[in-house]
Amino acid sequence: MNTLTKHFLQETKQQNIIQQREIKNLKNSKNSLWMNVLIYIIITIVEYWLSIIGHSQALRADAFNNLSGVISTVILIIGIFEATNIDDDDFIGKPLSKKYGRSKNALQLSRFRLETIFTLITSFVIVIIALQIIFQSSVSLFHINGKEIPNLTSAVGAAIATLMMLIV
Repeated sequence: MNTLTKHFLQETKQQNIIQQREIKNLKNSKNSLWMNVLIYIIITIVEYWLSIIGHSQALRADAFNNLSGVISTVILIIGIFEATNIDDDDFIGKPLSKKYGRSKNALQLSRFRLETIFTLITSFVIVIIALQIIFQSSVSLFHINGKEIPNLTSAVGAAIATLMMLIV
């Protein structure tokens, strides 16, 4: 075996090691994100329920903020799943530049860029929910009559949610 072939084999082996390390990191991230989703769902339900009982718009807005966190985290999990699905042949990859001395078979690990795309989608979801909260708040500013003042239940709910977020 000549030197060039050995070099290409060594480079391919190195790329496989890098790919496996990235996949392992992404799978660990996915497991942490599932725990995050569960906690956010609990916080969202508790805060929304307490916002209804306590008549608190702030607590309701925070519940919707946590709901956006749930949605965005699920979108990221889907992105990580697609990025770690190495058996999927839908992603061909872009050949690496020849100026770096790479073999003609070397491809960028383009599937790991899916996380960036799903992060962009997540940001749009968060912006839409924020705009909805701003709209609801603006409308309630002009309709003050008939609004109830938040009670102590809202403060207790906010404290519980704060403690849960500190645990997260």
